Amino acid sequence: MTTKRFSVAVLGAVFLVLGISGGAFADYAAATMNLTVTPTTLVGGNTFTGIATSNEDCHWSITYGGPASTAQPITGTGTSLHFSFNTDTVGAVRTDAVTAVCSYDPSVPRATVTQTLQRSVDVTLTPTGVSPPTTSTGGGLGLPNTGGPSLWLAVAGLALTLLGAGAVVRSRARA
Repeated sequence: MTTKRFSVAVLGAVFLVLGISGGAFADYAAATMNLTVTPTTLVGGNTFTGIATSNEDCHWSITYGGPASTAQPITGTGTSLHFSFNTDTVGAVRTDAVTAVCSYDPSVPRATVTQTLQRSVDVTLTPTGVSPPTTSTGGGLGLPNTGGPSLWLAVAGLALTLLGAGAVVRSRARA
């Protein structure tokens, strides 16, 4: 009978300890951050926009590595920040980085030091008159069609091949 009482007491103590300290062992959500820029490839002299988001309440600083006139960071607070930057006209293709930094005080009492998250996205500028690559659906992954119509070239090539094959067959038949 005493072993039964002892077992119940131990089991009760285990449940009591786990029940009270369960919150201390909870898995806290890690701080996350996203940076989206649209478009990522554009003709120089135009404007691009973007949004930085986080699951933390941030003090934002967003910079663009372009010309000196746009080198001032865009700042703000909150869980998201919309931004836009003007680009300069370029003579050759150039890639610059957009960098977002989120400084926050952790909402979890695991640290009292300000934490930071940082993300970067590359923006490619093309000279005027050079269009960014597009796909047939308007995306930005394919190469532009810079040649003329190619069907007539394929038909002409097939006709010349058949003409050459006919000439070889005819010359062998004479020999």
